Amino acid sequence: MSKIKEKSIRKQIIIGSGVLMLAVLLTFSLTTAVQADNLLSNEDFTGEIYRADDDLEEEGTGNFDTLNNWLFLENGGQATAELDDERLKVDISDGGGTSYAVQLLQAPLTIEEGYRYQVSFDARASKERDMEIKIGGTGGRGWTSYNPGQGDTNGMLFDLTEEMTTYEFEFVMNQETDDLARFEFQLGLDDGTIWIDNVELEQVEQVEEVDRTEPEPDTEWVYDDDFFFIFNVAVGGHWPGYPDETTEFPTRMEVDYIRVLDQNGNLEWEDQFDGDEINEDYWTFEIGNGHAQGIPGWGNAELQYYTEGENAWIEDDRLIIEAREEERSDEFGSYDYTSTRMITQSKVNMEYGRVEISAKLPDGGQGVWPALWMLGEDIDEVGWPQSGEIDIMEFLGQNPDEVHGTVHGPGHYAGDGIGNNYILPEGDFTEGFNTFILEWEEDEMRWYVNDELFHAIERTENDGVRKDR
Repeated sequence: MSKIKEKSIRKQIIIGSGVLMLAVLLTFSLTTAVQADNLLSNEDFTGEIYRADDDLEEEGTGNFDTLNNWLFLENGGQATAELDDERLKVDISDGGGTSYAVQLLQAPLTIEEGYRYQVSFDARASKERDMEIKIGGTGGRGWTSYNPGQGDTNGMLFDLTEEMTTYEFEFVMNQETDDLARFEFQLGLDDGTIWIDNVELEQVEQVEEVDRTEPEPDTEWVYDDDFFFIFNVAVGGHWPGYPDETTEFPTRMEVDYIRVLDQNGNLEWEDQFDGDEINEDYWTFEIGNGHAQGIPGWGNAELQYYTEGENAWIEDDRLIIEAREEERSDEFGSYDYTSTRMITQSKVNMEYGRVEISAKLPDGGQGVWPALWMLGEDIDEVGWPQSGEIDIMEFLGQNPDEVHGTVHGPGHYAGDGIGNNYILPEGDFTEGFNTFILEWEEDEMRWYVNDELFHAIERTENDGVRKDR
């Protein structure tokens, strides 16, 4: 591995422009110097890099082995990458809806607990724009950022200009050692060209005494507007993982009713699914795998193709959503599973009150991921997570006695969503109907299963979000 190179251009550590330069507050009485070797390979882009069609091994949720090199991915964005005068040149025609829509990563890396790391890189762009860098965990570690900042994936943001500049920052690993960490350039959310060179990640010193008290996240309360409902059964994805030989298809979620009450307990809307067909005055079917929305895999690496109602129907006064193992294709690709995603956007929404949903969850097992949830009606204007997301119930098929309730919004989304879990005292959620409840007030939300409280959040004085229990 190469030593630190002399730089022709050195800039001071950038502190402004939304960039948090130290990941944690440190207090220490003694540090131990270590050998400063670059943990990254092909750091100066003198060799070719890998691309998605090279089909590098991925075990689980984001655990790529990039074979001591860089892997370039398009995760909903459109871009090309090439070597240009021993620099990496990325031409981005569509930055997508997330920073990782265009991504360059190297993994696995070992980031050790209690050590300080230094990162430096050279970069410029064809216009002034942000670029995010994240050193963090895979799905198994909740996609945690070890260098927290204000980026879309909680990494650090850097202001690029048209002049090639050297950027530097430090962070301390204040979590357990991660042998599967990833170094990620997040290049999405904007178009144009970016050049990158001389990327270095070095373990600088061991910090013997560390104050691991992190500042309260910079969250934003966005739960004071209209939200619409979503019912779906996904297959695979970053969080639940993927079906294996134990997964059984077809598998069904059954919903007996959804009921919405105002803050005074008066009924505002309900669907008891007692007609002959799904009421399209209430529900719309979303179709495909998310490509048309600019988020392939619906932003979660999901595997299913959502049909236009073929996988959903009314039976015995209950809504059935069925996930199947069957092939389907469209102009974007081919898929091995079908299911249904149905939404009430622009038809039925709510702000404040109580939601009650009675449902029996799928018994397919590993990689089956049903959800009863909500998104802000303004998502088409402001995007996600600015719109806010309220997960009334999420369920991972491999954990049949457990459900989750979570919110996602600015500063608290993806692996940093604010949530809690509930474990059924007896039996599991696939054996019968249970009632999933959300109580929503102006400054507080509460989650229940069968009237038993298991999660609550509250608005802080500065309009942030705090987990109450």
